[in-house]
Amino acid sequence: MDDLDRRTNAARLALETQDAIISDLGGEGQLSTLERLAAQHAALAAAVVNDAYTRWLKGEEVSLPELATVQLLPAHCRHSRLRKESQGRNQIN
Repeated sequence: MDDLDRRTNAARLALETQDAIISDLGGEGQLSTLERLAAQHAALAAAVVNDAYTRWLKGEEVSLPELATVQLLPAHCRHSRLRKESQGRNQIN
């Protein structure tokens, strides 16, 4: 993600989404390597999905691989939600 051209809307969306996911999960220092990768992949999938939906709504053709990416986004989101829920259960009040 460090090599993305931050001038493009897609790159900005991916980076902002990644930062938001990481923040939702407690910050960079609280994540394992696998969790950081999941956040990165979810952010990239969100950018691809956003682009595909935008083009589809304009009446443009969207390729099958892009539609397959659309299916991956909910799995990434479920992983993030499960992580956050498990953190809440492990806290001592």
